[in-house]
Amino acid sequence: MRSALTLRARQRVWALALLVCVVACTSPGTTTRDTPAAGEEPPPRFTAGGPDAEAFGASADYPIGDRGTFDRIGALVGSHSHLDEIFPGRLIHKAPAPSRLVRVAEPRITWQFQGADLTLDDYLARTPTTGLLIARGDTILVERYQYGRTDRHRCTSWSMAKTVTALLVGIAIAEGRIRSIDDLAATYVPELAGSEYGRTSLRYLLQMSSGVRFSEHYTGADDVSRLAYDTFFLYGAGGPSAVTPFNDRAAEAGTKFSYASVETQVLGLVLRAATHRPPAEYLESGTSRRHRRAATAGPSHGTLHPRRAARRVRTRARRRGPFALSEPATGWSLSRARSAGRCWGCSPFRLH
Repeated sequence: MRSALTLRARQRVWALALLVCVVACTSPGTTTRDTPAAGEEPPPRFTAGGPDAEAFGASADYPIGDRGTFDRIGALVGSHSHLDEIFPGRLIHKAPAPSRLVRVAEPRITWQFQGADLTLDDYLARTPTTGLLIARGDTILVERYQYGRTDRHRCTSWSMAKTVTALLVGIAIAEGRIRSIDDLAATYVPELAGSEYGRTSLRYLLQMSSGVRFSEHYTGADDVSRLAYDTFFLYGAGGPSAVTPFNDRAAEAGTKFSYASVETQVLGLVLRAATHRPPAEYLESGTSRRHRRAATAGPSHGTLHPRRAARRVRTRARRRGPFALSEPATGWSLSRARSAGRCWGCSPFRLH
């Protein structure tokens, strides 16, 4: 039972879905919600428990692990809401004038599955979800937390960073730092010359259709684990040398989608080479430039520019403004903020 639980939890941790931080568990608790005064925004909803809470450290107040124990069952909740205290990260300051998200009364969301009518309460009662956020435009429709987590915790966002990486590639193209989406990765990272990833275009890396063989099953013995050891765990040199071992082509580029975190890793290397700075610094510098332009030129209109799209992702990540992209080793991940004005975050093997 415990070994099955361990595998299931690790799979959820490494394959965390967009906008849902899956890192926890406890016996289900009672969901509470304060009644807001007239004209005030309703608060998020918090629950002390959650499915299998005791296995995830509820009685010990969800302890925080270390580099050797952060992914163990009893430390998942505490560790993945304090991962910046376990692994190094890069700080990104919030925008000088961050956009604001408005929270409204939670709508009733229902669906049918296997003949049963289900609600968000049913979903949270049967999944180890620490945080669930549903937003549309500039409005937060749903914001709930389990396992004693709150909107002040820095929940690791995992593969949300893939989307932000893609936005940064678009920004770099718009600024002329990357010439074309059809350029090969080796054009910007000479260390990849002669390798299969070096011969892959940025277009196919963004689509995760490089055709290069890469296993990502979260077993601890697959390719994504090796990538993590060489970057996130700092056992290897990181950089291009963490990518070149994966050099077996299984399909022609552009013909087959295959989820592979290493392809975002390659894009991170391209961004760093093309912009001459880590992706985190590139993003922060763009925030400052946009603020200065807005102060002198006023708002822009028309088609959504990649730079504006990136700003939306950043500012919506945190309604009060601060957010972070952590970059220990060779990449980064978007994280919810905890402190006013700045925030830290961490994600496995960067650019996860």
